[in-house]
Amino acid sequence: LPSLLTTLAGIFYFGEVSLYLRKILDPEALLVLGMDESQFMQNFQTVIGLLFSILAGSAYSSLYAQQESIVFALYAEVSEAKSLLEQVTLVCQGRPMYGKTLAYIKEYVENDLRKFETPPADLLAERPTDD
Repeated sequence: LPSLLTTLAGIFYFGEVSLYLRKILDPEALLVLGMDESQFMQNFQTVIGLLFSILAGSAYSSLYAQQESIVFALYAEVSEAKSLLEQVTLVCQGRPMYGKTLAYIKEYVENDLRKFETPPADLLAERPTDD
């Protein structure tokens, strides 16, 4: 919506703004712009392209860092679950609570670790008490 409003304002007021700029610029500045128009436009387009590249690179870097932190957090969680399973196997094997403990680990993996209905970024943003 803001871009649409800005576009409409630019369409309606372009003529008035350009006439106003012509009045406030001195004749020497108008002569320089008139004689070297292609270079001025080339520099303008180069600057706009550079600004776009910087903004796009910044946005990409931010999104990549977010994706990287999600992958690292998921890897750490899976590593901890694997370690827990190995420890349970070593400590509880042959005891009556072994099957129940494995069932709890299976429930954790199915209901918490593989929780796909919530986006990973939201899961990372939650407090540990909200899990």
